[in-house]
Amino acid sequence: MMATQHRAPMDLLPPELIRIIFLCCLTEAITLSPARFELVLVLTHTCTTWRAIALGTPELWQNFRLGDQRPVSSRLVHPITAIWLSRAPSHCALSLYGVRYTLSSRSFSFLRPHFKRCSRLALLLGTTELYEFMTLPAECLGRLKDLELRLAKFHACNVLNMHDLRLDWRGMTTLHLSRMYVSASSCLGVLRDCILLEECQVNISRINDGEFQKIIPYTERPIVLPSLHTLALYIGPAHHSAFLNALQLPGLRRLYPRRQLRYHWPVTLFRSFLAPSGFLLAELNVTSIHHIHISNQDELCAILRLVPHLTTLHLSGLDRYSDTMIEGLGSGDLVPRLRNVTVQNGSLNQLFCMLEQQVLDG
Repeated sequence: MMATQHRAPMDLLPPELIRIIFLCCLTEAITLSPARFELVLVLTHTCTTWRAIALGTPELWQNFRLGDQRPVSSRLVHPITAIWLSRAPSHCALSLYGVRYTLSSRSFSFLRPHFKRCSRLALLLGTTELYEFMTLPAECLGRLKDLELRLAKFHACNVLNMHDLRLDWRGMTTLHLSRMYVSASSCLGVLRDCILLEECQVNISRINDGEFQKIIPYTERPIVLPSLHTLALYIGPAHHSAFLNALQLPGLRRLYPRRQLRYHWPVTLFRSFLAPSGFLLAELNVTSIHHIHISNQDELCAILRLVPHLTTLHLSGLDRYSDTMIEGLGSGDLVPRLRNVTVQNGSLNQLFCMLEQQVLDG
């Protein structure tokens, strides 16, 4: 009885409940910081009981994030990473995040053997490491479902052939390729196999006449991706309609086109692209429309009228807002279900006054 009275309240809890508390502390993947020990490492150095519970909870060791705040020296990364990965059971799929820390050649070589255990990979790579990643055999990436690759330094002249990535595209659910161009034909060839894809971000290189001939067969038999709900797409003006017509996305809900809607996404193309989804788009991001003329906003208004279910709208690059845009957004006639508006690089007074009045009117 005396021993029980002197025990800490935490020690009176059953191990199963302590394990749940530990997991609730991890709202996201752990961040490796050179300044302090990470939470999970602290849990293993508090007491013998906590250490045993933490080491016996695989979920604590499945997510690993390389320093988000500042570059982490390889002297610190390698030993802590080795400890961390050794505690993750081999039968559990890992998630490895390193999009703010450029992997050096030495760090890439250190992590490379562990890629085969990863279902999620998010890496910031130099050009050399990117091409080394592309040469990895398929068995090294057999578990991969979510892939995010960012190039540390953007090179417009380098165009990635996605067929060089030796992945099982049939099981891929997330694909983000940032700061790099990919060829249109290889992108469509890969997307044809990504039947489970849910999120996609790609930058399509300029479609010359040769590439145009390669993507024509896809327009005759469009690629259907029923699970894709989020698309972030940069594409130039040349033959862009052929690329878009090669895709049918019935589940599309969030769209982030990366160029001027006026010149690259006319209303007719926008209508045909959204028709398979039933115009149920919920989020639209209109970016890179600097120096757009006031008259062109009428076409943007026409595009917004195509998506009455839109709840979130991001606008960037408008120096002024036309009366039609302000009145339509402010009154709710243009986008009746709109709930969230983000505006950058524009005059907000008129727009916000109208939106405020809409809120006051209920």
